[in-house]
Amino acid sequence: MSKFILVDASPRKKGNSEIAIKYLAKALRDQGVLESDIHLFKIHEKSVNFCKACDACQLRDYQMCVQKDDMSALLPDLESADGIVLASPIYNQMLSAQAVTFIDRFYPFFKADDSMWTNSKKKNKKAVVIAISWGTSHDYEKLAENSASGFCQIGAKSTRGYSFGGIKDKGDIRLHPEYFQKLNEIAQRLVK
Repeated sequence: MSKFILVDASPRKKGNSEIAIKYLAKALRDQGVLESDIHLFKIHEKSVNFCKACDACQLRDYQMCVQKDDMSALLPDLESADGIVLASPIYNQMLSAQAVTFIDRFYPFFKADDSMWTNSKKKNKKAVVIAISWGTSHDYEKLAENSASGFCQIGAKSTRGYSFGGIKDKGDIRLHPEYFQKLNEIAQRLVK
C-alpha cells in the first residue's frame, strides 16, 4: 500500500494549512488509503532545526543527520513515502520559514552525481506544494511549482505546485469550496 506524508508548514495551530492537510488526509482515505499509511507532520508541534551544513550526511549512501530532532526522525519515512505534500502560508512573498527549513533539511538525500540529484532508493515519488495566500491564486503558482521541483532531491519524479489565493484570515479556506475540490483531485493524482 502507498504511504503519504502530509506536512503542515504553518507556525499557526488550526490555520488554513492545517485545515487543507487534514482535508487531504480525509480525501486520501476516501481513495482507499489506510489511516496508518498517512503521516501528518505538523511543524508547529515538532522540533525542526536549521540545517547546519556540516556535511556529515554527505559521507554516507543513506539518509542520516547528526541532529537529534523530529526532522532527523522523519528521514526514513521520507525515504519510504510514495507521496509528500507540503502546505504553507505565504509570508513576505515566500513560503513560511518553517517550510523552507523543512525543505533545507532534505540535504541528507542530496547526491550531486545522480541524474535526479538524490541518493534515494525510491525515485518515483510524487510531491505537491500548496501555497496559501491573501493574493490571487495566480500570484504564487510559480513559487509553489519551483518549490515542489526541489523535492526531486528526496526522490520525487512527479511534482506539482498549487496556489490557493484569496485567503485572508484564519479558517478562510473554508469559504473556498473550489480548493477542497482541488484537494480531492490532488488525492486522486497521488494514489494513481
